[in-house]
This record gives sequence, C-alpha cells and structure tokens, in this order.
Amino acid sequence: MPRKISKKSLKKKACAEFSRYIRLKYADKNGNNHCVTCGIVKHYKEMQAGHFVDGRNSTVLFEEMLVHPQCFHCNSKHMGCLAGNKLKYTAFMMDKYKLTIEQVVELDNLKFKVKKMADADYEEIYQKYKSLAKGLEDVKRT
Repeated sequence: MPRKISKKSLKKKACAEFSRYIRLKYADKNGNNHCVTCGIVKHYKEMQAGHFVDGRNSTVLFEEMLVHPQCFHCNSKHMGCLAGNKLKYTAFMMDKYKLTIEQVVELDNLKFKVKKMADADYEEIYQKYKSLAKGLEDVKRT
C-alpha cells in the first residue's frame, strides 16, 4: 500500500507548480521575466512568484491576480532584501488593475482570512497548474 503524502507535502507541491506557472505566464518567448517591482530581467527559473498579499493561508496563496514575478532581492525576507518591495508592488497593482487605495486595503485584509484546504484541493491545484505550466513551456523557449 502506498504511503500517504502529508498535507504539508501536497501544499508544497501545489505551491511549486503554481509558482512555475506564474513565472512562465509572464515570461517572454525566451523565458525571461521582468521583476514587477524593480524591473530587472531574468530567466523565469531565476525569479520567484511574489505575492502581493502576505500570508501563507490558502485564501491568497493561489490567487493568480495577486501573484507576479519578482526577483529574489525584491521578494525575499532574508536580511538585506526588500521583503516584497510592497510600496512598488502596490504601485504596480494600482496601475495594472486600476485599483483604488480602498481596494488595495480590501485585498490586503485577505491575509486575515483562512481557507481550509483538503488534501484533494492541493492535489487538484497541483494537477491544474502542472498542466498549464507544461502548455506554456511548450510554446516558450525554456
């Protein structure tokens, strides 16, 4: 009998495929992304999927509108990095989606909501974004 995969492992797999999809979605035909906050250009494999709204709860984790390519320096919370570069990310979101400051606050408040996810939910997300990413890889030089 196969060993049951933990919810933590399923979530990690789903996150990895979602991240790959986001980075491929915004990549040019050569597989390069622009960091939405500083503008640096790097191959999608060197970028991260930066979340506009902080929080690892599932309410915002897989919300495509809230996730865009960011470089490690802008996205990371490591010492010396910009922990999301929130001011520039906010400006980007307001420009791209024509958001008002009130809408930005509403989106930011999503970090306080928790969405319960079952193992099957993570498996479904994993399969969905694995398929979408594969389709994008086939049309972009990666």
